[in-house]
Amino acid sequence: MKLSLLVLFTFLYTFSYSQNQSKIFSYYFKTKTTHFKTVSKFESNQIGDYKLAKGTSTLFNNYELRMEAGENLTIDESGIYILKNKILSISRTEIRENPKYSISNGYLHGVLKNDSLAVALQDELFYFLIPTKAFIYETTNSSQQLIELPNNSFLVLTQEDNSYFSVLKIDITNQSINLSELDLNYMDTKKISHKTITENGIETFVLNPTSKQWTLILNHFIVFDSYLKTL
Repeated sequence: MKLSLLVLFTFLYTFSYSQNQSKIFSYYFKTKTTHFKTVSKFESNQIGDYKLAKGTSTLFNNYELRMEAGENLTIDESGIYILKNKILSISRTEIRENPKYSISNGYLHGVLKNDSLAVALQDELFYFLIPTKAFIYETTNSSQQLIELPNNSFLVLTQEDNSYFSVLKIDITNQSINLSELDLNYMDTKKISHKTITENGIETFVLNPTSKQWTLILNHFIVFDSYLKTL
């Protein structure tokens, strides 16, 4: 079946670009190794389903777009992820010529095993939603590292295309989860052990912090999304 992706909201971006007094710069981490404890999965009492907390849109955080991107977060044995919907399409011709697929009473059969999907017809295409998982951290992903911090907090270090690592912070309580991004200013970034490179014309710091410098870094995370545990 030929599936065409119509709309895909980007759930999560890692904020590695900053602007300080009109100076634009970027930062990554040299390695996923830290002095903190490395773990492979979350504790059993942290497993569960969470829903995006209600909020109002601001200049820097559009609540309506966040909901469209996926408002349901799950922690299970595979990691932590957002449940999203992709809008896909299949043509009348494909359904007619491929016996695997059929339409009945407004539902498409043959895409999901033992299940059907509601469809909407426009011109010669049937459009439908299919659930997908957008992982924040996946236990089987070797390019990621889960770091345990005190007070039920975690860091997720993810290797990017340039081979360096971005970071995201997760804070878990009995009833909620906060996702936070790192927001260092230019002067604080320069205080951290680093080398400087130029990437896409932007001054980029490759950070290799000491244990003491990690204390500075942990004080510069800001929450961008909060989720409440569902009953």
